[in-house]
Amino acid sequence: MRRAREDDEENNLQSKRLRKLSTNKVGWSNAEIERLCAAVEKHGRDWESVAGMVGTRTNQQCRNKVRDEVKAGRMEEPEGKLEYDTWLDDEVDRLREAVGNHGRDWGAVAGMVGTRTTRQWQRKEDFEVKKGRMKEPGGKQEHDAWHHDEVDRLYIAVEKHGTDWTLISNMVATKTAVQCQGKVHQEVKAGRMKEPERSGWQNEEIDRLYEAVGKHGRDWKSVASMVGTKTNEQCRIKVQTEVNAGRMKQPEGN
Repeated sequence: MRRAREDDEENNLQSKRLRKLSTNKVGWSNAEIERLCAAVEKHGRDWESVAGMVGTRTNQQCRNKVRDEVKAGRMEEPEGKLEYDTWLDDEVDRLREAVGNHGRDWGAVAGMVGTRTTRQWQRKEDFEVKKGRMKEPGGKQEHDAWHHDEVDRLYIAVEKHGTDWTLISNMVATKTAVQCQGKVHQEVKAGRMKEPERSGWQNEEIDRLYEAVGKHGRDWKSVASMVGTKTNEQCRIKVQTEVNAGRMKQPEGN
């Protein structure tokens, strides 16, 4: 009996603590951010352990803050499995409400819910529809619609990678290389973006390419790994260019 009362008291204290934390809307202090960084380095995406180590924020607040820091380039993506399938009931409820309001505008849906990426919401919606728990949302398939955070990432990616659309697409994360190229063309035409510098191969990259091809032939995965700054396809195309120009012999292999 005494043990049961102690458990009830402990549960009540825990509930009060969580309610207090959930209402903490104050900005993150430097000390909290330092604890968050240390916690993420130690626990990765284990948000319960991260929040326990931070001590003043909920699991969700920690996850949101990490997402913001990663987007801003102040923190690397934490290790651990992406939590596509670990959806909370309130997240699913907010998804249904957001889809009801915005249809297939996934940027607006993600913005309304606030705890997942655009791609995660889209995948979850597809899953719920297939399971018969949600109706097919209205609205046009917005393959080419850009949300403001995607445009922000595009500008940063173009500044960093020029016209290397593969790397730009990887950095944007939610658009294909063709979509990124098309959007940049629109931004340049509208006068919102300068014409990006064309991405060429640096001399040291070409030196590493020659060495890699001499060692691995047409094993493009190994070649790209040895070059370190280009994709398999970029290496293959560059080699073909060098061969056509007579600067490189046709590499061995299939």
